[in-house]
Amino acid sequence: MKNYYHYEHSHYDGNLPVYLWILNNLEYETLLYCNLHRELEFIQVTKGTLNLYIDEMQLILNEGDIGIINTNRTHYGHSSKEAFCEIRVFVFDIFQLLSQNTQTNSRLLTALTQEELWLPSKITQEHKIYVDLTELLEQLSDFWNAKPAAYELKLKALLLDLLFLFLGNESLLTYEQEWGTPKSREKKEKLLSLIAFLELHYHEELSVPLLADALYMGEDTFYKFMRSMAGVPPMNFVSQFRLKKAAELLSSTNLSVTEVCFRAGFSNVSYFIKCFRTLYGCTPKKYK
Repeated sequence: MKNYYHYEHSHYDGNLPVYLWILNNLEYETLLYCNLHRELEFIQVTKGTLNLYIDEMQLILNEGDIGIINTNRTHYGHSSKEAFCEIRVFVFDIFQLLSQNTQTNSRLLTALTQEELWLPSKITQEHKIYVDLTELLEQLSDFWNAKPAAYELKLKALLLDLLFLFLGNESLLTYEQEWGTPKSREKKEKLLSLIAFLELHYHEELSVPLLADALYMGEDTFYKFMRSMAGVPPMNFVSQFRLKKAAELLSSTNLSVTEVCFRAGFSNVSYFIKCFRTLYGCTPKKYK
């Protein structure tokens, strides 16, 4: 499946199959905006509580818990405004990692890469691999931040250890999606259709009636659908999509902030800068 939407993707070092960052609800209004990507994602709650939604399934992650987003799962997350929450996010491109290493005939690894096998969606202290997993994530974080000589090799070795930790405990794995009902799959296809539409038209003037019509939905049904699947109203989702495109332009071109603003579909530079700072924690100029 295509890597349709991943607002963090522009931060990747193309030579590494992993990216790490820390988010908290003092700097970001929403900790995880709705996105979908081929990479595996590990979310470790270091402070507070996170409400994580994966293809409409809600998980409550308390301090110390680890959420796992399997390949091509829609997901978003938020926390209570009244309580501090901090998370560490590890995004892990299993396909890139394996392409750089000797091929294996492991049936489990093959099933994982073909989306026939799923890692558990939540790991808590009660799981037998919890201590080993948290130690691996801690080492990944240490090497990512310190970047000593040849740290790239160590990161890749740790990621392979992480894979083996799960594949060596087959009882934790499932061959069926925990949330893969026909209805949920249909809704996910609708969301993918919307994302495909936005890929072609995000720079144009858009409205709820236009988007609802593109998905053959009534406006009320479309609004409820977006709340359910993305956790935000339709035009908020459009704004997030445009900001992702803006980030890509800032990273890959020499365009000015004003030029990026208009190319990404925004009509007001001040509003664009405000929205960008809310999502990415910095101004577009600093992001460049």
